[in-house]
Amino acid sequence: MTLAPHLWHPMLVHFAVALLVASLLLFVAAYLLRERPAGASALAAAWWNLWLGAGATVLTVAAGLLAYAEIGAHNEGAHAAMEAHRNWALATALPFLALAGWSVRMRRERVALPFVAVLAAATVMLGITGWKGGTLVYNHGVGVAALEKVLLSTRGGDSHGHDDGHAHGAEPPVEADDAHVHSGGSAHRH
Repeated sequence: MTLAPHLWHPMLVHFAVALLVASLLLFVAAYLLRERPAGASALAAAWWNLWLGAGATVLTVAAGLLAYAEIGAHNEGAHAAMEAHRNWALATALPFLALAGWSVRMRRERVALPFVAVLAAATVMLGITGWKGGTLVYNHGVGVAALEKVLLSTRGGDSHGHDDGHAHGAEPPVEADDAHVHSGGSAHRH
C-alpha cells in the first residue's frame, strides 16, 4: 500500500507543530529559569525541539506542496482556501528556519528575549496556518475522500480545468452536514 502525497502532509504536520510549540514553551522556561540549573536543561531541550521542528517543517512543507499539486476537483472557495493555507505555510516556515539557523550561532549563549519574541510571533503564525489548514478539511472537505466523491458526483458536466490540473464544478459545495455516502457507495443530500 502506497501513501499518497496528500496523506503524508497531515501525518507530518502534527510533529512539526508539536515540536515547535514545545520549543517555544521550553525557551520561555529557559529564560525564566536562566539563573537556575533547570534553566540549562530547559534550554538544551528547547534547542533540540526547535531543530527537530525545523526539520519536520521542511518535510511538512514539501509534503504540503505535493498534496497541493495532487488534490483534484474542488470548488472555488476550496481553491482559494488552499492557496491561502499554502501561502501562510510558506511564510510561516521562513521564520522557523531562520530561528533554527540563528540558534546554531547562539547555542552556547543564554537565551535572548528578542529570540523568544520572534519565536512567539512565528508560533502565532503557525497557529493561523494550522487554522487555515483545518478550514480546508472541516469546512471545504479537501482531502476527505468520501466527501470528494460526493462533490464530484454532484458536479455534472459544467466544470472547467486549470493548467495545474485542478477543475472546479459549477455547483456550490455540498456541506459535510448536507451529504453522506452509504457503504454501498451511493450518496445523497439531505
